[in-house]
Amino acid sequence: MTDSICPECSQPLPLTGGLTVDPRDGSVFVNGDRLRMPPMEATLLMALWTRRPRFVPYEIIFDDMYGLESDQDWPSPKTLNVYVFNLRRKIKNTPLKIETEWGRGYRLIVEDQKERAA
Repeated sequence: MTDSICPECSQPLPLTGGLTVDPRDGSVFVNGDRLRMPPMEATLLMALWTRRPRFVPYEIIFDDMYGLESDQDWPSPKTLNVYVFNLRRKIKNTPLKIETEWGRGYRLIVEDQKERAA
């Protein structure tokens, strides 16, 4: 998503609360410190980030993470639940929050966006 990249220098722009997300590689920085995460968690974050604040169905997330065609077997939703659980732990002290719509998918919210919508 280009709204978090500087059009002049191509560097990630800070969002809120010292948070910076680099959509080029899924890097997340809080007050300049990089949050470490495995590639699948970074891919999950980018699947949600590029569609925020919209709800993202499991199928779209799985396609982004695994590149599976619709006629292939999807991994268990429990696999995704584990990635979401781990990602939530890593971003708990940031303005990013992952909301669950049980049986359907997830939504990434930047806390300032949520407060404005309320």
